[in-house]
Amino acid sequence: MEQQLEQKRLTAKDFDPELLKLFDRYVHGMIDRRGFLDGAGKFAVGGLTAAAILQMLSPNYAFADQVAKDDKRITTMTLEYDSPKGQGKMKGYFAKPANMTGKLPAVLVVHENRGLTPYIQDVVRRLAVANFVAFGPDALTPLGGYPGNDDKGVEMQRTLDQNKIIEDFVEAVSVLQKRPECTGKVGAVGFCFGGGMINRLAVSSGELDAGVAYYGRQVPAADVPKIKADFPILQRTIRDKRLVYLDSAATSQKPKQVIDKLAEGTGGQIFSIDKASDAAKGICDELRKNRYLLSYAPSSAPFGQARSLLVLGDQGITVRAKAMQQPN
Repeated sequence: MEQQLEQKRLTAKDFDPELLKLFDRYVHGMIDRRGFLDGAGKFAVGGLTAAAILQMLSPNYAFADQVAKDDKRITTMTLEYDSPKGQGKMKGYFAKPANMTGKLPAVLVVHENRGLTPYIQDVVRRLAVANFVAFGPDALTPLGGYPGNDDKGVEMQRTLDQNKIIEDFVEAVSVLQKRPECTGKVGAVGFCFGGGMINRLAVSSGELDAGVAYYGRQVPAADVPKIKADFPILQRTIRDKRLVYLDSAATSQKPKQVIDKLAEGTGGQIFSIDKASDAAKGICDELRKNRYLLSYAPSSAPFGQARSLLVLGDQGITVRAKAMQQPN
């Protein structure tokens, strides 16, 4: 029974929502392994054990691999760097296109709460294939690095000074920016713990040009004004009261940096919005003429990965259309 389930690739739809919530609490350190197994016991029916359920829910990194370690399109290496304000000597996984002829923008990849797992290494390789210089530091370096086991990795990372880990990733941004392969532009992408780290880097590192956070802890309330300051629309008031944007209206606001680039790409032109399709065509035509149609996502890329590539494009500008056109 257990061997048959192991061979079948299961998805979230195959599990009870209550069990998934229990697993989420375990993954994020709110309960230990014993706590999960005790709670999962009631779902262990038909010869299935709680331990087998845990194995079924745990990630199989082989399934997630998209770019092989020996892929000829890229070159990889272990990169060491000094983090004087952090944990000292640090290491990470570095990748770049094998046939790059000029400098490229770089992307820092921040792992989850368990170290530099095989999945995060694969994300680094994917970004190199997408024509970025990419680097994934391992916060567990002082303890010997990712131990090859997620449970152990979570325990190890929990023992580290979180403020020093922040400094390690702040320093990594600077290290990437100064690499000879890099244009000086550095973006970052992070997952869970890493998503929270991206939010912290947005207010802690003046050298970060773009960030994509896949969920994660928000910055302290005292740092929120540093982010809001980049959004002109958030400075507007009506009757001396600040406006509050909810749901999609909150996420569709553009920071000043993007507004400036769009204005530059369209030559500062203002397009009529009497007919939205005509205005959109005019903007796209101007952007093409000024070579600002810069970010592309292959149709084979998962949506989340495609969105990251678009946000992390060289100039941070994306033109979305039914048919994407490469610049001349």
